[in-house]
Amino acid sequence: MPIIYAIARYLGFGGCIALGLLAYYEGIPGAWRVPFLSNVPVIGDLTTGKVHSYANEQVRLATAKMVSAYEHGALEAQLNEERRQRQAAEQITEEYRKRTEAAVKASAEAQTKLEKAIADDKDTDSPPWSDGDFGWLCRNGSKTPECSR
Repeated sequence: MPIIYAIARYLGFGGCIALGLLAYYEGIPGAWRVPFLSNVPVIGDLTTGKVHSYANEQVRLATAKMVSAYEHGALEAQLNEERRQRQAAEQITEEYRKRTEAAVKASAEAQTKLEKAIADDKDTDSPPWSDGDFGWLCRNGSKTPECSR
């Protein structure tokens, strides 16, 4: 402590003020390299100095801006990719809808054609039944109306 008083007396009041302002502005030489000192509220400003504090703040802001720009670009790319996928999905959906409508229409036409063919068919495709056929059915346990006569 007496050494500090001796230096202060040697420099005088003006020299002490100049040395204090220099230490406030530039910091204590080498102290800015100690990582945890810059986080201490008052001591951090005095040890690291305004120059290094300002430089660190500018680096932090530039990094945040760079990260923000990168995230913005990444989100924009993701949004464009999702738009592309949505358009592809809409195109595929429209194609399947058209195919479904065509299949339903074809099925309805086929059903109409079948019903018309059934209605127009008056001929029997099987041979006529004889009395012997009915007799055989009745002997073998058939419950047809012909057997109850």
